[in-house]
Amino acid sequence: MCDDIVRRMERAETSSLITYGGNGEAEAGCPKPMSPLLAVLLAVVRPAQTARRTAGAALWRVWLAFLMSLCLGTFVIVYLNAALDAPELTVSTVLTGIQEITSDMARALRSDPGQFVLAVLAGLVGLHVASALIAFVFMPVGARDEPLRKSFVHSLRQVWLSVARIAFIVFAIGTVGAYFDHVDRNWLQWHPSPTWPLNPVPPNIADFPGDDDGYAKATVVFGVAMAQHEVDIERYEEEYRVWMRGKPWYLVDWEVLIVLASFTLGLTHLCMLMCSMTVRRLVPPIERPPTCEFCGYNLTMTPFDSRCPECGTAVAESLDEAVRPGPAWERRSEIGFTSALWQSARQVFLTPTSFGRSLRVSSEAFSCQRFSAVWLLGILCLGAAATLVLAYWILGDDQVRDEIHIPIAISLITGTACAIGALLCSRLAAIVVGGVCAIQEKRNLLPVANQAACYLFGFLFVWAALGALLVLGVIKSVESGVLLAFAGHTPLSESTWVALLLITPNVAMGLTYVIMIARATKAARYANK
Repeated sequence: MCDDIVRRMERAETSSLITYGGNGEAEAGCPKPMSPLLAVLLAVVRPAQTARRTAGAALWRVWLAFLMSLCLGTFVIVYLNAALDAPELTVSTVLTGIQEITSDMARALRSDPGQFVLAVLAGLVGLHVASALIAFVFMPVGARDEPLRKSFVHSLRQVWLSVARIAFIVFAIGTVGAYFDHVDRNWLQWHPSPTWPLNPVPPNIADFPGDDDGYAKATVVFGVAMAQHEVDIERYEEEYRVWMRGKPWYLVDWEVLIVLASFTLGLTHLCMLMCSMTVRRLVPPIERPPTCEFCGYNLTMTPFDSRCPECGTAVAESLDEAVRPGPAWERRSEIGFTSALWQSARQVFLTPTSFGRSLRVSSEAFSCQRFSAVWLLGILCLGAAATLVLAYWILGDDQVRDEIHIPIAISLITGTACAIGALLCSRLAAIVVGGVCAIQEKRNLLPVANQAACYLFGFLFVWAALGALLVLGVIKSVESGVLLAFAGHTPLSESTWVALLLITPNVAMGLTYVIMIARATKAARYANK
């Protein structure tokens, strides 16, 4: 009977069940909860360990850690303002700047305490709302077969704990940027850059009323001045090249390197946030009767070797141990990395409904994050390569070779931005699809939506590749005048056609991505595992 199968499944889940006390803290089989101050310090470098030790902690403890992180972030902002405004980057000048800023804040508080307190409260409310929205977007990452409220609380815990890491990243990038800014300014004081030659002023015919000969002579003089101006420009360019060659390598376009570091650390922060959300946490199982995976019929009293009375599907196809084995990626150690990667990407791309019937809801299935990381790296490389091709196309081979470090840095920034965009796109699609399906089915389907969104990163890679080809094609059609000639035969302008060519395919690809996630998610709404 199906009751025997259900009892065996319940015993297997209860054997590893963690119990919670009345205060929401883990009692047995869980690490001892840490203090809020230790959580702030450890979350910067050990997010997974911090997440494990705060998984069952009361929310007010993590909220205290969040407030401490906000205080740390406020100090970082004050410190960076003082460091950037200081005449020299020394400890004494920075401390003096911090003292001046705090004195200004104290004067503002004394002059108008009501407005000052209102501004502080508005900032706190805005930060709390922003953290809640981020937690809502990333909620599918660590969701389990549990009430939606608990999934949100778990996501909110990790978002609050990650604020300290953001403050550390801002401190590190800001300190390095302030150092290079001071070094660059000091170097410019001793090595001023060449001055651009002034442009000659063309003669104005209104200044020569009735004097055509005078205007003609002024025009000749202006022509001679323009010829000399071109010679001055060539001399300036040569002086500028010599000046740039004498500039230390670490001061050449250091701003671009700071931007690159910001994007890279931002992507690293998002990945660390997702890793902290996927830590192993044991939750009480929700008791559900065995159901048919195709129609949702209650199979409690139905023999195992019979068929579903509602849809006629064999009961074994819903309750057999081989049901929902997981994607091929979870068996990559057996079938090989490349084969598992290709099989999983192909199945979810071609048959999302069949792929959804292999996904599990009630058990942990976080290996999909590693699958998405492989494709995320591919999207980053694709965005960087497309930017380099575009730079060669627009600027030419000679100009790119003269300053190759700038196109490389910008291409890495673009590639990282593409990876961040793909990551956020997958999170938004997962929360929208999973949230709607959870409301319709009255079951937390965010874990399945998250898996489907991650395994569809291959689709996002294809989307990025087509987008890169589309951008290059539109630029080529604009440069060749083909698009302008085509727009001349239509009521729409060339700029309107450019917008349509860039927006319409991306909207279509986005809708396709959401529909594929929805099909895979709906296929797991009656899952028994």
